[in-house]
Amino acid sequence: MRDMIDDKHFNYWEKWFHKAFEIEEFSAFNTLWLSYFIAGGSIGQGNSQHAFKQVLQTVYTSNPDLVGVLFLARGDADSDDLVHCFGPLQSYYGRLTIKD
Repeated sequence: MRDMIDDKHFNYWEKWFHKAFEIEEFSAFNTLWLSYFIAGGSIGQGNSQHAFKQVLQTVYTSNPDLVGVLFLARGDADSDDLVHCFGPLQSYYGRLTIKD
């Protein structure tokens, strides 16, 4: 029987992440990646922090082995874009130190 290689589900980000950042505890088994977060309509800008807090509480309660939720900002995103999108959420996130 031939060995089966599952390239579609391999976590390529782990090797890159451990080379780039000074944190070792994140893995595919205990980490989620946040693609984007939008709070609008009845939630509005003023309540987006409360809504996101509820999302994080649900995520960590339903998956107690979770170590972190990561968000990778694009290199071409300027600081105004990041403040607009994640300003209300910045108390939940911190920057990771890049090795070099």
